[in-house]
Amino acid sequence: MLGGTFHDGRRLLRLAGFASLLLVGVPNVLKQVIGPEFGTSFPVLDPGRLSIWLGAALVFAYTFWQATGTSDRHPRRAFALLVVQAAAALTMFHITCTGYESTQLVIVAAELGLLFPLRLGMVWIVLMSAVQAWLGTYHWPLSGALMWAFALTLPYELLALLTSYFAASQSQARESLSRTNAELRATQALLADSSRMAERVRISRELHDLLGNRLTALNLQLEAATHLVEGKASGPVVKAKSVAKLLLADLREAVSTLRERDTMDLSRALGPLAEAVERPRTHLKLPPNVRISEAERAQALVRCVQEIITNAAKHADADNLWIEVVVAKNGLEVHARDDGRGVEVLASGHGLKGMRERIEALGGRVEVASKPAEGFRVDAWMPLAGEST
Repeated sequence: MLGGTFHDGRRLLRLAGFASLLLVGVPNVLKQVIGPEFGTSFPVLDPGRLSIWLGAALVFAYTFWQATGTSDRHPRRAFALLVVQAAAALTMFHITCTGYESTQLVIVAAELGLLFPLRLGMVWIVLMSAVQAWLGTYHWPLSGALMWAFALTLPYELLALLTSYFAASQSQARESLSRTNAELRATQALLADSSRMAERVRISRELHDLLGNRLTALNLQLEAATHLVEGKASGPVVKAKSVAKLLLADLREAVSTLRERDTMDLSRALGPLAEAVERPRTHLKLPPNVRISEAERAQALVRCVQEIITNAAKHADADNLWIEVVVAKNGLEVHARDDGRGVEVLASGHGLKGMRERIEALGGRVEVASKPAEGFRVDAWMPLAGEST
């Protein structure tokens, strides 16, 4: 549920988290340094308890920094970091029990809304409030502990959870809509080129079948006439025959030109796909004016690039994705790599399987490789007839 909101608001979230930690830590440290005359509700701690409190604060700071650098692509790691954060905040609360420490629990609730489903977040904050109330009974009456945990702290945690959850949901919906719109634009470009190509084929076929056949017949008739006429009449007939041959040659050249220029502009289809995803940033490299004369292969290429971008956005946790399309003498090549986390064991999902099946059905091949911390790599090739740049 993290999506772009987490990455866009990471600095603000970190700023809020560390500001709340300073709000708790600075008065406590000053109380220990100055003594009872420093007018705050923090108690003066013995060295052992102070060391535990400071250790818990440092653990919270470290795990908070790490958690705000992870994503929903590492759910187990994120969950473990939040558990440690909550434990550190509750430890701080148990030692001093001023109530200021509750701000750390609100920060944890905000992270929950970004990282996990809403139901899990609701259960989490209720459990945190119950633990906080139990720890509060060591310092306050039961009624006071319950009041602080459930009437004062829980509403703020709920507000933080819901705010971050719906913000992340809205951002995810925008990203999904943007990807869908890009895919529709790519499909529209393919359909427009396919329709134009089909019309050119129809026109070239009509020219060849109608005018071509009739000009051929006319040329045969003029050929026969040259053997039947003599004298001055033979000159115009020979000239007419020559003109008919030139017309037939021009017609064949025009038909050939129509068919040769039946190509699809890949940049119109691939460009929107690369621009639609904010993270990872897609670096698309195409040969100048790259075009394909076969609609089926052009569609296979577009779907291949689309699947590569979608996989990188959903699973790679990468900042950058590089895609290069190369037109070689024996076919079309696609080379893609990202700087994501990679995986040790590569499992092909439905998207990769569909991409492989689509390319292999056209006589091509797809090779996929990945290693931990080395990202993900895809190399595809398919033969082409009449490719051009």
